Amino acid sequence: MQTDNIHDSTRYVVAAEHHGSIVPNNRMEMWRDVYLNSGANVKGGIWCGTLNVMGPDIKVEQSLYSKDSITISFNENYKGPADNVTFASCVTTRNSILIEDIPFKVRFESDIYLCDANLSNALILGNIYGKNVLLRNCIVLGSVYCTGRLTVENSMLTTFECHDAILGANVSLIFPFAIARKHFKVSQKIRSLMFFDLHQHIQGKKNRGAVIGLGQEDIFKINTSQLPKEKQGKLNGDSEAVESVYYLSIAERLVHSDRLFPIFLNNRKLIEILADHHILRKGNNGIKIIESGLWRLLENPPSISQHISESSIDELSQRFGV
Repeated sequence: MQTDNIHDSTRYVVAAEHHGSIVPNNRMEMWRDVYLNSGANVKGGIWCGTLNVMGPDIKVEQSLYSKDSITISFNENYKGPADNVTFASCVTTRNSILIEDIPFKVRFESDIYLCDANLSNALILGNIYGKNVLLRNCIVLGSVYCTGRLTVENSMLTTFECHDAILGANVSLIFPFAIARKHFKVSQKIRSLMFFDLHQHIQGKKNRGAVIGLGQEDIFKINTSQLPKEKQGKLNGDSEAVESVYYLSIAERLVHSDRLFPIFLNNRKLIEILADHHILRKGNNGIKIIESGLWRLLENPPSISQHISESSIDELSQRFGV
């Protein structure tokens, strides 16, 4: 049976089951570096300077705090089971998280707080709070809030609020609303996922829901003076007053909104199911089915619906007496 390899005031190496937390016992140990190698299972939390994770098959069961940075890489010499790297609670770092090119998934089962993020092959069940965030091949079933630039490629997320948004190829939103305070660039149509029937959709049956494409024409510049007084001026993370924001919205396409409200409720149901840690820890097979279905959607994105509204804005105005 493997045990912890090194344990001193400068570094702490774990490659097996570790009972309890990795926390400093004196001032010298406060910022020691921690190394988690394949097979590590930390039953408690971690307090460290730099965290180096060489997966797969690693789990941290309680909160993690890193003063410097967190790096997740691939251990090519590991011959055991290729399980995911899992952080079962909140992850906080004052600097950055970098996930290198890896052949396994990284699961964050709670919120992430950091300065800069470069994430790939990751499933995040909570929110991301940071400055600059780059997402590639990721599923974020919470929201992303960043005071700097958000860059997204081949990823699915619920929604976001940021300073600058750059959305590349194959980006999907579960809730088709988002905010950027300075710039909002869309290089390809964004997929707005509509789950008509959540179970059938994930199971890959004929009723696959719908996908509505959102582009640059669905981004609206809004003068903040038009907002309610309590929301005017400063927005989250801004040190200066904001005169306008860019708002991505599906609003102009909601001609028959009564038909779409149940779809939004189904989308919300998906988030609630996957964010329920009690269900996750019971190893519910339904959770695994839903997650694998979402990864399939990301790897094989559905085509974008080209349906247009049956009524024009003028017709709607006359109908509702506007």
